[in-house]
Amino acid sequence: VVALMIASSFLSRGEKVFFVTPQVVLVSQVFKDAEKYLRLGDSEKRVLTGELERKKRSKVYEDEGVKLLICTPEVLENDIM
Repeated sequence: VVALMIASSFLSRGEKVFFVTPQVVLVSQVFKDAEKYLRLGDSEKRVLTGELERKKRSKVYEDEGVKLLICTPEVLENDIM
């Protein structure tokens, strides 16, 4: 919850936030918490997993409307490399 409060501070300034969790199961948990505690529309927050092909994830990264991205380090690393 504290991390979401910090994320909220960045989001309120119009910045994009990456929330990286060590396990896929935690990605879903953080997403649910974000829905509960952050005032973001459905299109403003996205979960990125290996289930979504890399090309589609690339479009999510570039989407200015997406403010909060939740993923594992592996997904982020694979997309950066």
